[in-house]
Amino acid sequence: MRLGLRSLSLDHWIEIDDQYERYLQRKRELLSERHAEVFAALPGSEAAQQDVLNLLADHLPRRFPQWFTRMGDRLINHLTGETWTVGDGGDTDLQSWRECPLDLAGRWVQEDLLVLLPSAEGTYRLVAGSLCFPLYWRLADKLGQIHAPVPGYDKTLERPMDNFFARLQPNHPGYRFNWSIVDTPELFLGVQRSHPVPTDLTPDNAGDRLWIRVERQTVRRLPQSGGVLFTVRTYTYPLAMLQQYPEAAAGLVRAIAQMPPDMQRYKSLAPSRPAIEGYLQSNLWGWQIRPAQATDIEALFDIRTSVVEDHQSRKEIAALGITPASVAHMLDTDCCAWVAEMNAEVKTKMNPGSPDPPAHRLAGFAIANATEKTVFGLFVLPAYEGRGIGRSLLQAAEDWLWSAGCEEIWLVTGNDPTLRAYGFYLHLGWTAVGVETAGEFQGEMRFIKRSPKQAG
Repeated sequence: MRLGLRSLSLDHWIEIDDQYERYLQRKRELLSERHAEVFAALPGSEAAQQDVLNLLADHLPRRFPQWFTRMGDRLINHLTGETWTVGDGGDTDLQSWRECPLDLAGRWVQEDLLVLLPSAEGTYRLVAGSLCFPLYWRLADKLGQIHAPVPGYDKTLERPMDNFFARLQPNHPGYRFNWSIVDTPELFLGVQRSHPVPTDLTPDNAGDRLWIRVERQTVRRLPQSGGVLFTVRTYTYPLAMLQQYPEAAAGLVRAIAQMPPDMQRYKSLAPSRPAIEGYLQSNLWGWQIRPAQATDIEALFDIRTSVVEDHQSRKEIAALGITPASVAHMLDTDCCAWVAEMNAEVKTKMNPGSPDPPAHRLAGFAIANATEKTVFGLFVLPAYEGRGIGRSLLQAAEDWLWSAGCEEIWLVTGNDPTLRAYGFYLHLGWTAVGVETAGEFQGEMRFIKRSPKQAG
């Protein structure tokens, strides 16, 4: 887990686009109907709030002179037709904002505004916020703290973040992006998610039923109060839009596959993950997971003998008693296998730089045994590694074993932590419990995993 912050030019600190009026209209509705939910401030934060108001009152007419004009103590917004008193004129308009200047500042921009101040110990805490577009959290719950619910924050990010804040300068802001996938385009998601993912969400309709939600977060030192200002600009896009951006779709597949389980839960990805991955794989990356058939068996051997790690020839595999006939028998009894099948038409259209699929169109397979409670085979062609195929195959095998009533499952791989497979299983929640000392797997590392119900 990393900060991921990059330096930012002041010209790009605040963004205004063709959705400006829609965003500000939604802010006005929320501030009128749910003010206590979208604005909050602790006593003692007034000077830092005023700092934000002053920064924006100076920045907006200088950066966007076609849309904002400063005339003495008044700021004119030509996009909305509003005029605000922001100086020391002493009129009732200004007096009404003296105790909550951040409330006024938040009505000028599409961004949400969050103000942090250091505690006596030097740790920065949230003291005021104009937050109209949160993602499943409430402003009132976080006043006085920062990022407490983020998995791993206290162990990996809190000290680096506080150190970063200590070095931050007013004219040298930073920025980063955060993303999630939600089932609504609504900007205000200010309550904990309680509704289940729709039961009719499938890979076929996920592109039209899900939205990518992106947050552009900036951080800037406040020059007078010494506080820190976070701005959060929220964008929403239908998942189907990724059809225009295959490289972004590929990156999303990898990001989901590599994401630890606790972060998946934090982003509310787990319930909809099968539909998301199925959509991305079949519609964008050109592959899908399906149960293996008898006609696939020869291709399974082709894949098995093509891998680099743990390579074996057909002769070596046959010496272990594994033949096309024995595999066919396994699939007819207590085993099940899954294959990743390439879609050449989609691949060519969406990702022409990809390697050509093999003649049989299979890029990998997994096979599991319910009686032995094990995943005893998982292989992906080298040209298709790193695309989430292995992760999806393993997930299919695990789900099948859990549905068969297995409470704990196992597998073995080479006893070498530098092997790709060794790290792969650790990353996906498997536990290395020891080296096999006898039998056909002697010398290999045994991994186990308990069912989600047992683990919980």
